[in-house]
Amino acid sequence: MLEGFEVAVLEELANQRRRDTKILEADFVQSIEMALRILANGATNQHDQQGLMRLEAILTPLTLQLLNLGFRHDSPVVEQMMAENSEWKWIPIRKVKNVLDLLFEAATPAI
Repeated sequence: MLEGFEVAVLEELANQRRRDTKILEADFVQSIEMALRILANGATNQHDQQGLMRLEAILTPLTLQLLNLGFRHDSPVVEQMMAENSEWKWIPIRKVKNVLDLLFEAATPAI
């Protein structure tokens, strides 16, 4: 399910016009907050179903990427992601894909 997303990201990374495009931090933070709500609300303690992944498996790389982008450890969105990450929960992969699509769209405005 996530392979198609990876192909789209690689295509955008090769697009020089896209790499030179700037986005507003406030808009991106708003998208991150919405994505976090989707992940937190879609997570469950039950992990005996097919198509689930650990919530930590998506929140850890997202948190690290935010820190890499310059967000501070004490920023509200990073603190919230770290708090959600501490729980042993599972999330449907389809919800993860929806969140990644949302963030991808927020980070790639029309040019």
